[in-house]
Amino acid sequence: MREIVLAATATSNTAPFIELFLSSFLGLGTALLVEAIWDRHKDKEIKNQLTKNFEVELTHVIDIANGLSCEKVYISPFSIPIWHGATTCGSILSLDSESIFFELLDVFSSIDEANQIETRCFELMVGNGNLQMRNTVFAVLKENRKNVIERATRGISLIQRGRNE
Repeated sequence: MREIVLAATATSNTAPFIELFLSSFLGLGTALLVEAIWDRHKDKEIKNQLTKNFEVELTHVIDIANGLSCEKVYISPFSIPIWHGATTCGSILSLDSESIFFELLDVFSSIDEANQIETRCFELMVGNGNLQMRNTVFAVLKENRKNVIERATRGISLIQRGRNE
């Protein structure tokens, strides 16, 4: 009879330890699962907001390019603050797993490059006002603006395609 009592005592001493271990393990596992679900939800939200904002920004760039006068030179006319903000703060990296990431990077890089071309043409016009230079600059600007419209249109279709995937 004494053996049974000892066995019951040993079992009753280990049961709380096992319960404590299991409840701690399950609590930690549940917390990690909830955090992963929250992070995934937040990441999806950031992706959706970024792509919507990029689409609006590219539409605005097209409107600007269409509204520029062929007889005027501008300094950095294509404003893309959402892109610059997303790249500066790192939120752009939420899109790095998307199939359109590198193509979007190319589109916005080309718009930055177009701003540099516009600025350089402005510098040339201010520094040199002869007629031949003026005609060359305006031809370059016309081609540059046409390319911006094509790239921005391509970027919008990429975003729409990425949204449908």
